[in-house]
Amino acid sequence: MKLANKERESWTHFKLKDGEKIFLCKKCLTLSTRPRVEFDEDGICNACRWAEAKKTTIDWNARWIELEKICDKYRRSDGYWDVLVPYSGGKDSSYIAWKLKYELDRCPNEHYCLATNQFTY
Repeated sequence: MKLANKERESWTHFKLKDGEKIFLCKKCLTLSTRPRVEFDEDGICNACRWAEAKKTTIDWNARWIELEKICDKYRRSDGYWDVLVPYSGGKDSSYIAWKLKYELDRCPNEHYCLATNQFTY
């Protein structure tokens, strides 16, 4: 599908090259205009392929045991925080803080990075 010049101007955030087409990953809907994205012959992006591969190539139980050993090495018993969690307030950092507190019995300090967001650069 080739876009007319008027249509192309309204899509300036994509900065299409002549003859370039926009398409989506068939699994996650990632746009073909995303930097460093590659698609296989089935129309699946490299991020989706890696997500599939890491389920079978990484021993997650061994990694969890390794993480528990690291946590035990630095665990405090006085109730004061013993791990610093970079916390943005989004779902990823919230989930990490929750996992550390409730599954690894750590006392995370997630407020530290919230305070750094108040600085102006």
